[in-house]
Amino acid sequence: MLEPVTNPQLIHDALAQVHEPTVVVWNRLEGRPRTEDFGRSLQARVSDPLWLLTRQWQTGEYQAHDGGTPIQTRVKMSTSRIQRFAPRRGPARPFSEVPPLEAWVEREAIPLDDWTRAQMGRHWWKLLTASQVSESGKQLFVAGFPFVDPGQPSNENARLTSHQDGWEFRAALAGRAMDGGALYQKMRDEAWQAADHQIDGNSLSVDDRSKVAAAQEQFLQWFDRLYSQPTRTASASDSSTSDDQSWIPEQLEYRFACAAPHVGRGQDVLVADQYASGRLDWYSFDLDNRPNANWEDHPEETFEDEPPNHETLTFLPSSVAFGGMPSPRWWELEDRRLDFGSLGARTTELEKLLLAEFALIYSNDWFVIPYAVDVGSFCSVLGLAVVDTFGERTLIRPAGRGPDDNWQQWRMFNLKTLAKNDQADLRLFIPPVVHKLQESDPIEEVRFLRDEIANLSWAVETTIPTSRGTGRNGFEAAQDLRERFRQIGGNEPPPAAPELTDARVKYVAGTTVPENWIPLIPVHVPGSSREIQYRVAAMPRRLPSRPLESVTPRGAVLQPADRDPYLIHEEEVPRSGVVVARTYQRTRDSEGRTFVWLGRRKFVGRESRGSGLKFDQLEGVRRESTSSE
Repeated sequence: MLEPVTNPQLIHDALAQVHEPTVVVWNRLEGRPRTEDFGRSLQARVSDPLWLLTRQWQTGEYQAHDGGTPIQTRVKMSTSRIQRFAPRRGPARPFSEVPPLEAWVEREAIPLDDWTRAQMGRHWWKLLTASQVSESGKQLFVAGFPFVDPGQPSNENARLTSHQDGWEFRAALAGRAMDGGALYQKMRDEAWQAADHQIDGNSLSVDDRSKVAAAQEQFLQWFDRLYSQPTRTASASDSSTSDDQSWIPEQLEYRFACAAPHVGRGQDVLVADQYASGRLDWYSFDLDNRPNANWEDHPEETFEDEPPNHETLTFLPSSVAFGGMPSPRWWELEDRRLDFGSLGARTTELEKLLLAEFALIYSNDWFVIPYAVDVGSFCSVLGLAVVDTFGERTLIRPAGRGPDDNWQQWRMFNLKTLAKNDQADLRLFIPPVVHKLQESDPIEEVRFLRDEIANLSWAVETTIPTSRGTGRNGFEAAQDLRERFRQIGGNEPPPAAPELTDARVKYVAGTTVPENWIPLIPVHVPGSSREIQYRVAAMPRRLPSRPLESVTPRGAVLQPADRDPYLIHEEEVPRSGVVVARTYQRTRDSEGRTFVWLGRRKFVGRESRGSGLKFDQLEGVRRESTSSE
């Protein structure tokens, strides 16, 4: 039996020897779920809203000066449509969106090749048959508009300069088909219509005249639907010299302008002085806001402009959102698929820095107000009123309203103004252009280049048009033509052999170039002693069987109808060279209508090579060795 310790000193010594208390029993508090639904637990509800308000105050969210969210916007818009079109800054014509703007600018007269003429003649025969024209009346058209036989002596030059396939095609059509192209040109002549449709002095019967008149109207409408061509006027009897063309031959590019009505200032003139790429957009235009920018209407066509449309619209603004956008709300999980931390923007990559700044700082401050702008319109925002969540009304004015020549001004999708030191124009222009079009192979292609060795510039016809409406390689055509001319002079006696001398060199006055190389001769600009232009010249054709001739271009690019002589600005032929091509364009509009026109394209050349033209040369003479040597 133990006895109790009654000595206090012993008890104090025993307690002093205990250094670390030991706990051998514990308990844990944990939730005891009573249901299988964890939705309420994941909501992370907070019973004290004052705690959230305190946290927002600690993070500085209440320090913003524009903390209100827009809930309503009222926008006043002004919209005016393009209603005038002027080629080469000439008289204005009424503009419609049919056909598209590219066709208005680029279209030129369709070349009536043999294939097109045969197609037109066949369609005219079908119209005569459908109109129940008598057989004698149809035979009058066959006899009056035949294909000329290329085998006749009068067509010798045409046969020599044409491709073999084209010559055989015309020979097959002669006496068997009707020349619909000649008939089409005859129908455009008002004197022929007034003469009761006389064909080589023979008139149609009274019964056939009304039927032919109805078929003629259908024929002209059919061809106008098939191809979009320049508008014919009384001042231009031929469409090839119509005043509705925009191509500037001396600049190798298009020049045109459009106009829309403007309140208080007459017109808004949009000028495109350097268009040749084949793709029109808003950046192809400049706003001509000078005092003398208004146009005169075409003397044969008068019209009134529709006033601009003003409307006030009310919208509910919606926030800008994108994938991986940082969430502005508390307790909301963000998308981890977009990692802004791995953006890796350097100090010189300004676009990445702007993107990161917008996404991480200002992305939740942007709102979208949708407004659909019609194609072919000139749109401007007259005013924007915003009502926020605090009931405050704010009038927002457009940014960048300073002078147009201010280099510190940053803007996007705004037109350049031509008036000096004028206020920047902040309107938006949506041109009535096509979204996509189909382009044929070039029927003609001319390469302009500089020959530093010969100290000349050249226009090389790499592709020439044929009588079948297609393009042919210009080098092959030049070799073929020269070979044909040699065959003609094959019956002449060969030149006498030169006398054998001891000379080891011979003098060559000059070499020649292929016939598809057209020289560009520099000439002085009138009134200037330093500026020059290029004049399209010709190389001589020396053949023993024919007199001296000039090699003329075989395409339409180097033979403009209204330029004689044809001069080209020197700056249009750079050291790298340029290429001008004529191609067919085909597209559809929003209503499914098809439009086909013939236009031109200009693009930078890929290479520059010499012509091999030399003058005053000494060449070595190759002599056969003899046994005595």
